[in-house]
Amino acid sequence: MKKIIILLNFLFVFTILSAQTLTGNVSYVSDGDTIHIVANNQKYKIRFYGIDTPEKTQEYGLEAKEFVHKRIANRNVKVEVMDTDRYGRKVGKVYYNGKYLNKEIVKNGYAWWYKNYARNDKDLENAEKYARVNKLGLWKSSNPIAPWDYRRGKKNKTTSTSSSSKNLDSVVYVTKSGKKYHRKGCRYLKSIGGSYPLKEAEALGYEACSKY
Repeated sequence: MKKIIILLNFLFVFTILSAQTLTGNVSYVSDGDTIHIVANNQKYKIRFYGIDTPEKTQEYGLEAKEFVHKRIANRNVKVEVMDTDRYGRKVGKVYYNGKYLNKEIVKNGYAWWYKNYARNDKDLENAEKYARVNKLGLWKSSNPIAPWDYRRGKKNKTTSTSSSSKNLDSVVYVTKSGKKYHRKGCRYLKSIGGSYPLKEAEALGYEACSKY
């Protein structure tokens, strides 16, 4: 009887551990920190644990998505599920080819270490330090805007317009070497080096083109 109880306890623990790990094919990359996978004939939406990539309307937001897409789109990944968030997404550590993808994203400068939710993850902490020191990706900017601050700013925005009647959410464009922002199609915009919401462009120190 004792052996049966031990065996049942082992099977119970094994079932729990198995339920915390998903192995499946990546069917869609939503953005730099959210993917969809199919595992065991079920669809799961996965939020990367411990990281936060720029929003797609921020600088490096699309680059972060492309970084992930190139590595795992239509490929198999393993997800160690850490939690389920309020939106029903599985929050997990994502691995491909034996590599910890969450760490790779941060180390290459495409995400912040989300330390409020992963305070003890030294891999992510050290990865961000590496990206900062080497000025990789978003750390090339002297004052990158964290996505949680960006989202808070959008949430708290009012419908009132500024004295100059600027739409702070309108998208403006900059060249790689210029210090001014332009409307799309501006004759002074020789080549597009990046795009930002107007509010973010001004926060980064860009000034309006004389034709804006």
